Formats: sequence, C-alpha cells, structure tokens
Amino acid sequence: MIDGRYVFSGSTNWSKAAILDNYEATSFYESLPDAASLNAYINAVAIQTGDIFGQKEDGVPIATTFLTVKGNGRKLLSSQADKQLDLYLLLLKEAKEADLHTFYVDYEKLAKAMGYKAPADLGGYNNVGQYYYERVHQNIEQLAKSKLIGYDKKFISIRVGQGFVIPAKFYADKYMSGLSMKAKYLYLICLLEASKSTKYPEWFRSQEDLGKLYGISGDTISTGLLELEAKGLIQVTRDPPQPPDFSNRKANTYRMMILNSN
Repeated sequence: MIDGRYVFSGSTNWSKAAILDNYEATSFYESLPDAASLNAYINAVAIQTGDIFGQKEDGVPIATTFLTVKGNGRKLLSSQADKQLDLYLLLLKEAKEADLHTFYVDYEKLAKAMGYKAPADLGGYNNVGQYYYERVHQNIEQLAKSKLIGYDKKFISIRVGQGFVIPAKFYADKYMSGLSMKAKYLYLICLLEASKSTKYPEWFRSQEDLGKLYGISGDTISTGLLELEAKGLIQVTRDPPQPPDFSNRKANTYRMMILNSN
C-alpha cells in the first residue's frame, strides 16, 4: 500500500528474480477505500513481541558452571547420584519461587517432589516427618560436601550466577521421574547449547566436541540424546553420509521442543 491510495496485493516479492523470472500473481489498483481497509487490517494483526519458543525467560535459572566446571554436575553424573541431581534442580526451583538465595528446607515437600511416598508401615521411623527428613537430609549433606550448596540448621543457601534457564514444565513428573539421569543431564547441556546459539532454539555441535567440552563419555551423550529425542524433548536433523567413503558428515542439528506437562 502506497500513499494511502495505491494497493499491491499478491505474491510478488520486491526482487529482480520475483519480477523477471518467477511465476507470480499480483494485482495493482488505485482505491482510497480499499487502501484504508487494508491499512486497518494490517494494523489489527497481532505482533509477536516475545520469544515464540517461550522458554528462555520462563523458568528456573541455573549456573553454566554446573556443567562446565569439573567436580560439579559431572561428579554427580559419574557417581550416578540421580537423587542428588534431582534435589539440586528442585532446590534451584525453591530459590526461584522464594526469590531468595537462603531459605528454610521443607523436607516433606522436597521428598515428595523426588518421588518418595511414606509407607503405611513406617518401621523404625517415629513419624512421617522423620521418614521424609531421612530421605532428603543425606542427599543435602552430599550436595553440601560437593560445595554445590550451603547447609546449616535446616537452611539452604544456593548461588545461581550467570547461566541459562530450565523450563518450568521440566519439573513435571513425566520429566523429573520419567527420564533417566543421563537424559536429564544431557537436556541441561542442550539448554545451555541452545541458549548460546544464534539460531535458538536450534543448535549444533558434534558429539565429540560435546564430550570434550563437558567432560563426559560418548556413550552418555549418545544414550541421553537418543532418549530425549524418543521422548520428544528435542528434534534431531541428521546429515546423510556423503560418498565416496560415507564418513564425511556435518554435525547433527538439534532443536529444543516446547515441553508439555500433561
């Protein structure tokens, strides 16, 4: 629409190829009423002002160093401390919700979020509260020994620092309880890689480079990524092998998918 009176309507782009080479269809005419109507229609179109992926800001922040510094997350992974990983992620969520770096520990809430449920027969436990306390307390102490958190008289202190964001829906049971530790850890890596990518929510890096950067084995990477793909958390585009030796392939392209907590 030009000068509020001339209307171009059709598929033609303003390019040499579109005008001279392509098959296009566009009508051009002069009409003040049509120009006004088109102007009103365009102005009424809703504009996407945020991130269409919708997960960069809406979620729980976690420090990049959790994945990149030796002795942090990779120590939990190598020792198969799956409950400690879950607990650490839940403590980050508690800190975000409380908007505090230091907060009181709700042992029962954390234990239930970790998948524990008090049995009808408590055995040697005095009460339900003690049962849940024991489920969480030892894991908290281990995280404190690893210096991932501070722990003193039922209070947790945790520092996030600069990092990336875990989508809030990741804390749903289908992900926290339904994914293996390898898959959860690789999902964190995927989130970090995507957050640094200029093509967010897509990113690419070879599995060999991932192993060197994050200090984890190729088996852990491939197993975790395959599980994430099977569960619909990521979409993988694989470059087909190229002749003559069929070994020259580009790195896979990964796309973060919007989570569904249902």
